[in-house]
Parts: sequence; C-alpha cells; structure tokens
Amino acid sequence: ARSVERPPGVPLQGTSAASSSRRPSDVRRKVVDASLVTSMFGLVASRRGKGKHRGTKVSTAAHPPRRIFASREVVMDDVQVIGYDLDYTLVHYNLKAWEGAVYAQCKEILSKKGFEVEGLEFDSGLVIRGLVIDAKLGNIVKVDRYGYVRKALHGNQMLSVEDVNEVYGRQRCRVDLRESRWTFINTLFSVANCCLFCQLVERIDQEYKADDSSLPVDYAWLARSVGAAVSEAHVDGILKERILEDPTEYVELDSEAPIVLLDQKLAGKRLVLITNNDWEYTRRMMSYAYDRYLPPGLTWRSLFDVVITNAQKPDFWTLRMPLWEVIDEERGLTHSTPRAKMKAGKVYCGGHARMVEECFGYGGQQVMYVGDHIYADTNVAKSIVQWQTCLIMRELEGEVRALAQTQQRRKELGELLVRRDKLLQQRGMRRVKAGRQRLGISTEFSFGLQPAHHPMEENNVTFSEEEYKRVCKEIDRLDDDWFIEGINERWGFMTRVGLHEKSHLFRQVEKYADIYTSRVSNFLASTPFTIFRPPLQSDRNFLDSGSEQAFSDYMCDLVGSWGPFDEAFRAAAAEREPMHWGATNEHLTREQLELAAEQRDEASSMAPDFFGASPQPP
Repeated sequence: ARSVERPPGVPLQGTSAASSSRRPSDVRRKVVDASLVTSMFGLVASRRGKGKHRGTKVSTAAHPPRRIFASREVVMDDVQVIGYDLDYTLVHYNLKAWEGAVYAQCKEILSKKGFEVEGLEFDSGLVIRGLVIDAKLGNIVKVDRYGYVRKALHGNQMLSVEDVNEVYGRQRCRVDLRESRWTFINTLFSVANCCLFCQLVERIDQEYKADDSSLPVDYAWLARSVGAAVSEAHVDGILKERILEDPTEYVELDSEAPIVLLDQKLAGKRLVLITNNDWEYTRRMMSYAYDRYLPPGLTWRSLFDVVITNAQKPDFWTLRMPLWEVIDEERGLTHSTPRAKMKAGKVYCGGHARMVEECFGYGGQQVMYVGDHIYADTNVAKSIVQWQTCLIMRELEGEVRALAQTQQRRKELGELLVRRDKLLQQRGMRRVKAGRQRLGISTEFSFGLQPAHHPMEENNVTFSEEEYKRVCKEIDRLDDDWFIEGINERWGFMTRVGLHEKSHLFRQVEKYADIYTSRVSNFLASTPFTIFRPPLQSDRNFLDSGSEQAFSDYMCDLVGSWGPFDEAFRAAAAEREPMHWGATNEHLTREQLELAAEQRDEASSMAPDFFGASPQPP
C-alpha cells in the first residue's frame, strides 16, 4: 500500500483518475484521511501479497465462467454514476432455501383460500429463468428468439415434439409478451410461482379427469391466484422477518463484492443503491453481507452516495413519484413532507430516475444500472431513461462450463447436420434433374454461380436412404441427450434452443443489457476504466456460404450464434492460463497483469473524497 505524508490538519489533494476532457483540470476533490485511504489501499493491494485484511484474497484474473460479456461497447471511464439493485445482485440468495420459504408461505395462503395443496413439495429444478407461462393452456414454454414455442411443460410432464407442434405449430402461435396470455419469467424470484402453478395444474387436471368433467379449466384464473399469493408472501413481511432472523441459511456471502464497490468509489464513481425493499430490510441485509469484509471504520453506507428504498421499479423509471427522506435511519422514520431534490449522503424512499440524474449532474450513457431483473432493471432503464445496463445472472457460470464440456458433442452434431444436409441436397438434385430431363429442359442456367458451387454439378455423392436414416437417428440421439451438471435436464441450456438457435431470453439479454455477467465481484478482473467490447461479427455466411467447410466451422465454434460466449468456453475447454478480461479479449502475460494491478493502485491513490463531499457537475 502507498503511504501518504502530509502535515497534520492539511487535507490530501488529488484528482480523480476518471477525469477526462469533460472535466476542468483544476477540479480537485479532497481525499479522506491518509490512514483510512491507506487501509483501503491495503485491501486492494492484498491480491498481490502487499497487504492483508481479514484473510481476503482477490484475484486479478477471471476464469471464463466469470467473465463479463458485452452486447455493445461500454466505456467504463465514461460512466460516472453506477446504480445497484439489492436482491440477487449485491446480495445473492440460496435459491432452494429462499424460494422454498416463499413456496411454503404461498401454500399456507392458498390453503386458506380453499386450494388443495396438501402433499405438494418444492422442486427448484422444475423451471428455469427465461421460460414463459401460457395462462390460456396452463403450459410453461421455452421460446426461441423469433417467438416460436420449442418446448412445453404441462403440469409435471414435458410435451412431446408432436404435441408441441399440434398445440402451437399448426396454429402458427407466436409468443408476444405484450399479451396478457403470456408471463415471462424474468428473475429467480419467479421459480416458486411457476413450480406451484405447474403442480396445481397437474392436480386440477387429475380432478377434472376423475370427475369426467367436460368443462374447460380456467388456467388463467389459476395463474392469477398463484401470482397473488406470491405477491402477498413478499409483501406481508413475515417471510423477510424470518430470513433476517437467520440470514446464514438464505444468503450466499461474497467477500469480493465489497471490494468492487470500493474500487469504483476510489475511481471517482458515484454509487447509488436502488431497491424495491424497505429500509429496515435493506439496512440489516447489507450490514450482514458487507460490513464484515470492509476495512475498520467503514460500513456499507460509506460506499453509497445515495440509498433509495421502496423504489417501486419499474415505475421508478417511468413515473415521477414523490420522494421521502429517511430522517431516522435506526427506526426508519421518514419526513412528513416530500422532498423536491435528492442530496448526497441521504437515504430516501420512492422518487424517480430523473432525481438521480439531477442530484449528480449526469444522465443517459453516463449512468449505469446493475440488476438481475430483465424487465424492471434493464429493459425499462434502457428504453426509458437510456441508462447503460448490466444484467446479473448467476446461472451463466454453469452455462459456460457446460458449453465447454459439450464442445466435442456439439462438434459431432454439427458434422452430422452437414452430412444430413448434403444427403438431402443430393436427393433433391436427383429429383429436380430427372424432372427437367423428362421435359427436355437443360440443367445449365446462369445464376452467377461458380461451377463448383452449382447444385447440378455436384454428382460426387450418391444418396442412400439407409445412410440418411442412420444420420438422422444419430442426430436425434446427440440432440436429446444433454443432461450435464449445471444444465436443467428438462429445458437444457438457458441461453439457447437446439444446437445453435438463441433462446428468447438471450435475445432479451442482448437487446437490453449492454453487459452481463454472473456476479458483481466479476468486475474485479477489470478496472473501473475498462472498455468492454462485443465480439466481432462473423462474415462467413456472406463470404463463403456455398462452402460446406465454412458451414461446418460455423456449427462447431458457434461464433454467429454465441458471440461473447465463444472465447470463454473455448478457453475453458483448452484449460488455458487464467485470462484478464479487460479492454480487449487478448491473453495477457503475468508481467502485463502485474502492470495492470499497479495501474489500478495508482488510480486508487488519486481517489476523491466520498464521505459527504457534494457531487461536482461536469
């Protein structure tokens, strides 16, 4: 850690490392007491053995499953304000414990309303994020990026391909989330809801079958009833109080997340906590999860310039709701008169996004929000206020690992698909050529095709019905057997449908999340000044579309389909040295990594005062 000598009583002066041409060179900010700064620098430097704090060890390299992926270029040096959600973002919960508690509470609520829920048990693997509830037919469906249903679950049973085609294919039914019929599973908080809905669908269907009833089941009413029970369980406070009494069972601690926030504060970023939770729950949960990992004298409140509770997202982004200041943080008492403006260092209830921009003097692309809810945290924030967005999805870690483990299988499947398509092409060529010959039509036409690519000139493969059936059977075997650790055995990959088609979830992610990753602590592998860039787009489809080798390569490495995942799972499969995922996706030497760490400490040495100093507009 770097020590700073100064006369007693004279504040240490420095400029923010995030300063650029947008800020006057004479803009200076006071820095906190040197001893306090030194303690924080020691925490940051501990990753290189120069400091030590409570056994915390920080790595400068990110393994591929914990990489930060980019949909669009994001220049973190331009981001001056970073907002964070609480649940499943700053604090991650044990899914089985948390959603299991929600499930049990919902059963009690539904039982009082006359529902037969006796004997039902929570199954966390029944559904995954990104599925869609079909309230009309009582199904849970998985949809591709074009809105077509590819898999479906009714009750506890997966529908066959034939049944899916019968129900959705012939009707040319496309999922439109703007219709009330469909409900998108945006977050892990919906797992208990979907699990209970599926189980009640199964039970009601059995009852109707036993009664030999011809009346249709009102699945939409059932979906509304279960959803209302889940909302009641979250709102009444009994569940949260139970969790706060013993958070060790429900919360998965992350010792590196507080250091990420410290890095960003030391780099001159303004941090804001924006959560739908009430102040009491926010205060106690953040104290439990963060204070233990911070240097002496600091608490989680020291990290945030403004704390906003009861934000009521997504209305926080769209409406201008009143702002109430919490004047007694211990008892959670608010002022009787709403405030017109936000001030740094305060805790508020309500308000709206424009107030955050006015408070710090930054807006649009200079502000980023980090959250886990695809709609309430990224979609609306991106569409309405044009903030940059970062989506947190813990499931990405298992997803990338599974991609690495199944790389050989997907390669074999891609080669079989190429072989099948070539056989089908040969069968089609024989039929077309025979038909033209019967009519005396020449097969020589000018379409600007090279002779080697002309379909009528490829006679080097003889079609075999037996070979075609064998290849199709092998494709079905490889395509169906996808059970692997980290991947749901019913639904398969979260971000894809089939071999190379993106899921509807992944389309939403790429559309509304500028960057996305599995946890906040993944930012430790970069710096607060990093440039995150998306991968280069592939031109293979345009430059060499007639080449079977190009198509085979496309199917094997999935550059066109996976984009940001490509380098990650290939690096994991090859078991390379740890990589630094910074401004570029290149492999850095250990000397370069050490230099990056030194630059990180240098930036920290010029940190601005973030304890009560008023924000300076650009």
